[in-house]
Amino acid sequence: MVLVMRISLMLFMFNISVWSQKQNNMVKLKYVMDPHCGWCYGNSENMIWLEEQLQNKLNIEIVVGGMWLGSNAPLGGNEFSHFIQSHSPQMEQRTGAIVSESFYDLAKNTTYTFSSLEPSAAIVLVKQIMPEKALLFAKELQKATFLSGHRLDEIATYTSILKRLGLDEADFTDKWLKVENVKATEAEFKTSRQLARSYPTLLIEINDEIRPLASGYFNKEEVLNKIEEHIRL
Repeated sequence: MVLVMRISLMLFMFNISVWSQKQNNMVKLKYVMDPHCGWCYGNSENMIWLEEQLQNKLNIEIVVGGMWLGSNAPLGGNEFSHFIQSHSPQMEQRTGAIVSESFYDLAKNTTYTFSSLEPSAAIVLVKQIMPEKALLFAKELQKATFLSGHRLDEIATYTSILKRLGLDEADFTDKWLKVENVKATEAEFKTSRQLARSYPTLLIEINDEIRPLASGYFNKEEVLNKIEEHIRL
């Protein structure tokens, strides 16, 4: 009798676990950002913290926005650098993120176009190769440019990050700007425009219904509370 009760309890707990896993699989977070977005850079630590808090509970999907593309992508120069320097202090003061002199020097570089395509394609590719490291990769990518002043159109910027994260450099290099990955990136740009009008934007998807959680830089504890209000974790 005792053995039967134990087996029944184990089966009950197993069913609860399966049900909970199915429920969580029906819920996900979508984070719309752009690699050249300063507020996304300032918000990156919040997203890493959220990912850690929600580990094994909810998936977070990063969606690249395509803020600066084609003829709309600004070319480096003194005017652009001045524009960046006039807007960065507010972001730095609120988020604690640092925009370095190296980045301002990069912003003066007239040979560099601040296109979102190349870094966005890098994020899309990492999502395919190792999705669990996509958010961390995006954070390191933004640090590479905003903090270290590296160009995001050069493979060397990415290979150093790939090494640190244990990702396959050769596979990345081969696929980064290939037609297939560029098309996948452009498709994601279209998706992002349907999800958000500004960056960063965090949304929650429950049973195929998407609801906004935060737009712009957010308080991580407040957002976590909002998530817990939507579902029981």
